[in-house]
Order: sequence, then C-alpha cells, then structure tokens
Amino acid sequence: MIRRKVREIREILVCWVATTHKEEPLLSVLGDSDSELRGAVDLLVIAYRVAPEDDQARAAFEDTRRALGAKLPQGLLPEIRGWAWDTEAAPIDHGPILEAAKAILSDLRAQYPSARVNIHLSPGTPAMHAAWLVLGHGGFIPNARMFQTRPPHVRSSGEAAIAWVDLPAESWGRIVHASAPSLVPADDDDVLWDPARVKSEAARATLAAVQRWAPLPAPVLLVGERGTGKTTLAHTIRAASPFRALADAKDPTWPVVVCGQFRANPGLAHAELFGYAKGAFTDAKTARAGLLERLDGDTLFLDEVADLDRGTQRLLIAAVEGRGFQRLGEATVRSAKFRLIAATNRPMGELVASGVATSDYTLDADFFDRVSTFILPIPPLRDRRADLPGLWASALGRATRPCGVPAARVRPLERDPILLAALAAHPLPGNLRDLQRAAWRGAAALASGDTVAAAVTEAIAGLT
Repeated sequence: MIRRKVREIREILVCWVATTHKEEPLLSVLGDSDSELRGAVDLLVIAYRVAPEDDQARAAFEDTRRALGAKLPQGLLPEIRGWAWDTEAAPIDHGPILEAAKAILSDLRAQYPSARVNIHLSPGTPAMHAAWLVLGHGGFIPNARMFQTRPPHVRSSGEAAIAWVDLPAESWGRIVHASAPSLVPADDDDVLWDPARVKSEAARATLAAVQRWAPLPAPVLLVGERGTGKTTLAHTIRAASPFRALADAKDPTWPVVVCGQFRANPGLAHAELFGYAKGAFTDAKTARAGLLERLDGDTLFLDEVADLDRGTQRLLIAAVEGRGFQRLGEATVRSAKFRLIAATNRPMGELVASGVATSDYTLDADFFDRVSTFILPIPPLRDRRADLPGLWASALGRATRPCGVPAARVRPLERDPILLAALAAHPLPGNLRDLQRAAWRGAAALASGDTVAAAVTEAIAGLT
C-alpha cells in the first residue's frame, strides 16, 4: 500500500508493471531528453498483481526498481513505490482490474490531494489499459493526464517519447467537473447523481426525468428534503443541457443564487439579479450587470426560491417570460435568454400563497406557475438504500482525506457490515448531512488511532 507522504509531492506517475519489458517503458518517460516528464516526477507508483502461486509480477517490479536505480541519474530518479494487488483474478478480468485501479487512484487522491496524476497506459494487459482509460477519461480524478510511450525503434523523426491521450468524447464526469457551480454545500456529492454509480430505482427515475427535460428551455422546480443534493442535481441538469454558455467564457464559474441571503435585505436581490446603474444608491460608484445578464445563454439556479420576497418574484416573472428587466436606477429594458432551475425544501402544500398571504416568504401563485413547468421530486436517502454504500464511501473519503488517514485504514470502515446495516435502518432525516456527520465521527476515531470497531461505534453514534 502507499505510505503516508514524507515530502511534498507535486507530480505522480502511476502504471502497471511491465512484466516483459520491465524498466524500458519507464526509462523513456523518465530519462529521454524529449520527454515532457523528464525530471518532473516526484513519485512513481508501480502496481503489480500478486496471485496464488504466481509471483512473476512482484519479481518484475523488483527488477524494474533496481534497473531504474542503476540506469537513471540521481536527479531524474523519483521515489519509487509498489502497490501490491493481492487477488485471484486473472490479468484479463476487466471488473476486478477496474476495482483495483479505482483503489490505486483513491489511495493517491487521499494522500496527495493537490498533486497531479499522470497515468502511463502502455504497461500491462489490454484490460488494465481499459481500466485506466475509463477512470482517467471519466473524471474519477479531476485533471488526471494519460499518455502512452513510443519506443525508440518505432518513433518517426521528431516524435517525442510520450504521446498524450485525450479522448474527444465528453463523459459525465468531465462535463460535471467543468460545469461545477461556484457554491456547493459541503455535504453535496457528485457521486449522488452519477449515472454510472446510481443503483436505486428512485434515483434512476429522477435521472430519467433529467435526461428528458434537460435539453428543453422550460423551468424546472426541484422539491426535496434538506441534504438530498438539490444543488448537485441542478448542475447535473445544466451539464446535460445546451444552457451552459459560461463553460466557454473566460471565467467559467457558474454562480448559484442562495436566496436566503436576501431575506434581511430584499433590495440586495434586485441589485444582484438585475444589476444597477451608476449612482443608483450611495455606494454604486460604477454600473454593474446583474446575474441575469451574465447568465445569458446559461442557467439561473435559485436555491431555496421561497426565500425570495414577493416583489422580486414579480420582477422575475417578466424576465422568465422574455419581457425583459431593468437594472436598479435605470429605465433601459434589457433582456437575457436563460434557463431557470429553482429548488426548495418546503412541502408543496406550504410553498404557494393562497388568498391573502400571511408571509412574504411563500411563492406568489403567478410566479409559481412560471417556475414549475416541470416539478421534479428528489428522493430522500431512505428511498435510495441501494445507493448508500457508495455514498457512504464518498462521504468517508471527504472526511478522512483532510485527516491524513491512510486508505488502507479507511477501507474496512467503508465496507463494515454492521455500519452499513445501521445506515440502511436509519431514517436519515438530514440525508447527506447525516452521512457526512457520521463520516466525520468515524474519521476522527481513525485519525486518533482507534480500532475499526471503535470507529464504527463512533460513526453510528453520529447518526442519532
């Protein structure tokens, strides 16, 4: 397993061992004068398979390590570590190999969250190549780079030792990472709505609705309990839609409007959403465009939309209908074409004002009609039991990485049957927030040196 870091690691190279050519592919990467990674790699991780009565790969790793130490100058030799995969699976079994590759990259991500990972595709079997391609291109580690080596005897004149691999097809992981909002609750989780990881029928039905509705310009209202991942689902909808013009802008950050911030000062909502003219108020030294102008061609997400005051709601009706809007202190009517997604954790029966409103913080019936062309109920985690193991592993990873807990210590807590049964039996009223609270309790126990059994007890206590 990968040991805890003892020095700063900025560039990591990871690959399977080459049982036939051994050190040769790595010598090209680390030593050739025309290799972009020459002298840049701080840590080399070589994975190898350890199977019953088959020690060939381990021997190849030891031979490779010795040969690199003998043939590379000291200034070019990175720290070399082995990653042993104890398995009975064959080197051509795609499923087990994919899980092993995930474990390798998870270890690296946990120990070196700020390092860049370079995946060497050439060594190993075709199944091993495929696993790297799936994870590297799918966004399992954001910003990972993949490459293959060109042996000297097959290079054309002027060709470099390494060739970077960047597949043109978009993947869900890449799209979502590229369209991530500027503000996401700490307990939200990309895994929650990843089509490749969702197993429950309730969540699959939600994703099916997303696929049907995402391409359309009609507004979507997300209705779900706290902690069900509404913000993450909103940017999943955006990622699957044509309404993401900011993705190609100089500043691609997608703003999320947290409507609760406007309750104490409704005038701030007008200024932020619609903008203001110079001199519109005391501190308006210059004119400023609002979010609606910035989001022309993109998606406006109003989180906890019922926290908007009724006056702002009425102004938004005209903007949503395409009749335009005005900056604060300005008579000019401006326009923007945007897609609206709104979210609320309020029950539908409490969301819309009937008759004379008793509270300014309900939705005006006319505004509700405009924002709810599609209403998407978000299932709570108690209706997503099949997804809990993956969500728990993700929550635990977020908690243990800052603590520096080695992945080998984390994995037993990820898979503990008593803990997983407790999660499945709990109502989880806070949904992801309950999972994350339990994960922090378990992480604290592991970081303090407690046994896995003690960490399980501590994590379960965090659910109550």
